[in-house]
Amino acid sequence: MNQMESATSRANFISWVTHTIVTRHTASRAVPDQGVCLFEEHLVWAASEQHEAWRRDPLPLALHELGSNLRTQVLSAVAALGREYRVVYGSPNMRGQIATTESGLAVAVMSRCCVPPSLKILDARQGLPALPKMEVAPVRSKDSARSLAVDMLYSEALNALKQER
Repeated sequence: MNQMESATSRANFISWVTHTIVTRHTASRAVPDQGVCLFEEHLVWAASEQHEAWRRDPLPLALHELGSNLRTQVLSAVAALGREYRVVYGSPNMRGQIATTESGLAVAVMSRCCVPPSLKILDARQGLPALPKMEVAPVRSKDSARSLAVDMLYSEALNALKQER
């Protein structure tokens, strides 16, 4: 594996770990067993530049099911701008979010490090509100306490995330 492939693999692993198993909304920090925050990640609006879904009325949204508090904040921020919206896709699956957005069906909310080169990061210039941050915190189930495989993956994920920041 050359240096470029290694860097790409590492970035893909960190993106997968950060957005598949360890993210939480800041409101979760008071909840027991929700991990310790390693860092905060910016949430951004993203869309296909080719399809310009942000120009549609109502605004089509693809939202990750990050928790009712964050979803409420995002929808309230859009409504506060006086924009009509409709949720056209909702899923905890980031790959589904990206596919929906790349196809031009919606504008998505995702963490900055998950935005692929095929999507454009949007902001107030496209009529969209600022978004809150999300905490990255490793969380393990109690059932995984005796699993060597989970111990190893958890340790590798923590090391990768600590090195990244």
